[in-house]
Amino acid sequence: MLKTAKKIGFFAFLLISLLLISRDVKADIDEGEVIHIGDNVTARLNKKGVLTISGKGDMWNDTDDTNVYYNKWFNNKRNRIYKVVIKRGVTTIGRRAFSYMENIQSVSIPDTVNYIDTYAFLKTTSLKSIKIPANVKKIGIQSFYESGIKSCTIGKGLGEIDDFAFSHCYRLKSISIPSGTRAIGMGAFAESGLKTVKIGDDVREIRKNAFPVVKATVYSQNIILGENAFEPLTIFYAYKGSSIDQYAAMNGHIINYLKDKNDKSKEPAKINGVRVSSLSKGFRVRFNRVNGARGYEIRYAANSALLDASKTITIANIYNVTGLEGGKAYYVKVRAYTIVKGKRVYGKYSKVVKCKTKK
Repeated sequence: MLKTAKKIGFFAFLLISLLLISRDVKADIDEGEVIHIGDNVTARLNKKGVLTISGKGDMWNDTDDTNVYYNKWFNNKRNRIYKVVIKRGVTTIGRRAFSYMENIQSVSIPDTVNYIDTYAFLKTTSLKSIKIPANVKKIGIQSFYESGIKSCTIGKGLGEIDDFAFSHCYRLKSISIPSGTRAIGMGAFAESGLKTVKIGDDVREIRKNAFPVVKATVYSQNIILGENAFEPLTIFYAYKGSSIDQYAAMNGHIINYLKDKNDKSKEPAKINGVRVSSLSKGFRVRFNRVNGARGYEIRYAANSALLDASKTITIANIYNVTGLEGGKAYYVKVRAYTIVKGKRVYGKYSKVVKCKTKK
C-alpha cells in the first residue's frame, strides 16, 4: 500500500515538473519550426522574418525574472523578426511575449484577444503603430513601455490601462481614450511624446502622474483624479462644473469650456410655415418668425438633395431670390440663428419646399 502511494506521488511529481518545464524553459525558434507558446498556441517563423502565432486560448507567460532582457521564446531570432501576425482564436498576449524584440515593425492583433499582459511589447523600438481591438479589456503594466509607436488606436471595449503602459513612448503624439474605460493607471503615459489627448464619456479614474503636459479634451464629467494626474501647464477643454473644472481651478490650469451637447436652450427653434411663390427667374420665400432669432439663412438649389446649394442671410421673414434660370424647379429650406459670444448658433432647418420659377 505504501509502495503504491509512493509510486503515485512520484508520477504526480513528474507530471507537474513536465508541465512547469514546458512553460518555464527558455526556447529557441528556427525558420519553419513550430514551437508551443501556450497549451494550444504555437509560433512559426518564416524566412522573411514573419512570426505567426496561431491556435486557441491563452499564450503562456514568461515569469522568469532572472534576466529581464532575455526573450523567453524567440531570443535567438529576436533581431530577425520584423512582423508579428496573431491569428483569431488566440485570447491573450502573454507576459513579456515580445519584449526587447527591437526590430518588429508591425503587429496585428485579432478581435479574439482580451488581455495584453505585462511587458508584452516592452522596448519594441521599431514598432510603428498598433491597433487594439474592442475585445481587449486590459492593457497590462509597461506593456508598451518605450515602444516606438507613433499611433495607437484603442477599441471601445477597453476597461483599464495599467501603470506605465505607454510610458516613454516618445513618438506617440496623440491618443483617444474610449468611453467607458474604468481607469488610466499611474504614469500610464508619463514622459511620452503626447501633445493632445481625448478622453471619452464615463472614464472613471485617472491615477497619479498619468499624463505629461498636453491639451486634453475631457468629455467625462465625473472622474476621480490622482495627484498630478496631468502635469502643470496642461490646458483643458471640459464641461463647466465637471471634476476636471474643479481640478483645473485647484491646480492653476487653463480651462476652456465645452458646449453641453444636451443644452439646447440657446439654439433657435425650428422654422415652420415656409411658403414659396414663383417670380420671373426667381421666387419669394415667406416663413414664420422665430422668437429670439437674430436672422435667417435661406438655402436653395436645383436638386432635391440641395447639393452645392446657394445661401443668403436675411433679417426679414420675407425675401425675394432673383437672377435664377427661368422655368426651372428649385428646392428651398430655411433656418434661424442667434448670436452667442460673437458666433452664430443655428437652429434646425425647415422642411424642404419646391417651387418652379417663371420664365
